[in-house]
Amino acid sequence: MKVLHVFDVYLPSTLSWVDQLLQHTPASVGIGASWTIQGPFLRSGYSYYPNPMQQWLFRRFPNEFEHPQWYYRISGAQQYLGFYPRWLSARLKQAPPDVIHAHFGPVGCLHLGLARRLKRPLVVSFYGFDYTKVPVRKPKYRALYRRLFAEASAVISCSRDEGVKRLIELGCPPHKIHCISPGIAPEAFRFQERIKPANTLRLVQPATVTPKKGHRTTIEALALAVPTCPGIHVTFAGEEPDAGYKAGLLALARAKQVDGHISWHGLVPHRDMPAFLSGFDAVVHPSCHAPDGDHEATPVILLEAQAVGLPVLATRHWDIPYEVVHGETGMLCAENDALGLASHMQTLYRMDVGAFAAMSVNARAHVERAFHVADSARQVMGVYAGVVGVGVADL
Repeated sequence: MKVLHVFDVYLPSTLSWVDQLLQHTPASVGIGASWTIQGPFLRSGYSYYPNPMQQWLFRRFPNEFEHPQWYYRISGAQQYLGFYPRWLSARLKQAPPDVIHAHFGPVGCLHLGLARRLKRPLVVSFYGFDYTKVPVRKPKYRALYRRLFAEASAVISCSRDEGVKRLIELGCPPHKIHCISPGIAPEAFRFQERIKPANTLRLVQPATVTPKKGHRTTIEALALAVPTCPGIHVTFAGEEPDAGYKAGLLALARAKQVDGHISWHGLVPHRDMPAFLSGFDAVVHPSCHAPDGDHEATPVILLEAQAVGLPVLATRHWDIPYEVVHGETGMLCAENDALGLASHMQTLYRMDVGAFAAMSVNARAHVERAFHVADSARQVMGVYAGVVGVGVADL
């Protein structure tokens, strides 16, 4: 089976789990993207269809951080001109794929015409910002989504309860929805049982510095915990796309007098993430709904953290209660609940060696049991089989 995977951009480090999914899917992989970046996810066995406009402007693929202004211009223009999907349909007319799989709702809307012209079934996956942020910030997508749901053969929700509910509210027929959680390859993350030193707690928040990640709650909770936990420290590691937002966080940390308990680290390349995480005791990740409607769905970094043996402090936000088992692999509180998060920080800080080690072991076992990417890939192949009308064994 040949599957063409279409993206807005292929492939930033924040979408590492998509790369893992494609590697575990036993199908011939084609990649179509408005913008292609040079990075660790360019696989020699895949067929690539880079945008001619990008090729005309640049002799080689840019890396993840080169020419951002061109990326936004070229990819943004597709919404109005759509020249890349038309070029792609002409390129593939003589040898079309069996299935087209669009990653993210807006990408599905953009490539509906491609699926029509090639007369191939379209599968679209929703991951996070496309559930709520897109239709809130760009109301035209409410109508575009209705058309997408009418014509797509299948819609994959990577969030269980909240995601499925939101898709139905947006007009997706329930019979088209398939719920498939993201997964990881635990074997790529070396497990190390955690032995936390007394009177310390080294927390890390590996997340893009943006409101939905809850950095403000982390800082507020840290300020509440420090008086009784003087050996606590938080490292923020991730992209910083909004300098003004980070400046506000720095000001908050100074006002709360905890800037000495905080370190700032930039983006960690995905290949370095297992080694980076091994230098900490636990992950903190208080996801929340942002004012613009943005939110998380199933943050894969929480799976990767638990795979190396790190307990997680997080919130009851979308699918996180499935990812983190409260009291067993970490601890959860409500969104924006600095007091609750501070209490959990204090609990981990004071936890004895045996209890902490048990939580570490539980975290790894939970990911292996419930979030292995091989299971996700088998479910995706089942969706492909359904839309082309064959059994999975015939693929």
